[in-house]
Amino acid sequence: MTLKLIEGINGLDLHNYSQGGLIAIIAVVMVFVILALIIILTELVGSIINLKETKNINDDNAPHEEIKESLDLNDEDKVVAALIASIDYRNETKKNIQVLSVREVK
Repeated sequence: MTLKLIEGINGLDLHNYSQGGLIAIIAVVMVFVILALIIILTELVGSIINLKETKNINDDNAPHEEIKESLDLNDEDKVVAALIASIDYRNETKKNIQVLSVREVK
């Protein structure tokens, strides 16, 4: 009875609203499915690129001498200098790097 009263008010048709709601829900689900596919594809491409980079890094590995002194982490200037130098070197070479030793250049 209440359903017929609601349908009768201003010519509202609940059947059309339920179809519209169903279409809206399907559209939202489709958007999330497409986003998930984009995420999966970018992860795959990223892993392929990382595999190529690790192969190149392993080819360039040469035996390094053992480090006897470590960086004094209490000296902020040395730590900041080491970080800036490593970032600058990485930007130049486009390879992953590892800081092996730090020494002052005068």
